[in-house]
Amino acid sequence: MQEMPPEQREELSHSQQFFIGMGIGLIPLILAMIGLGAIGASTSNILLSTALILYGLEFIATIVLLAIRRVRFIGYGLLTLFLITPVVFFIACLVRLQSPTP
Repeated sequence: MQEMPPEQREELSHSQQFFIGMGIGLIPLILAMIGLGAIGASTSNILLSTALILYGLEFIATIVLLAIRRVRFIGYGLLTLFLITPVVFFIACLVRLQSPTP
């Protein structure tokens, strides 16, 4: 009787892991941008609060994923968006302040 080889796990490449981390890291930024665009609506505070909580969780997840060698590049993607998010949100706030309100 012939034994079947053990199933090999498909490992994601480093670039795929990096882009997965960036995609996950975009979630708080997208929520914050939607909340910023909805200022004046009742859902604005909820969206901005949720984005802030997710941003904090992103920091914790980044630390954990950077410590695990197998998924370290997902952590790098999260770290990239963690550092970019405040800059993009600040620029969006400046644009929002300069735009005429309807």
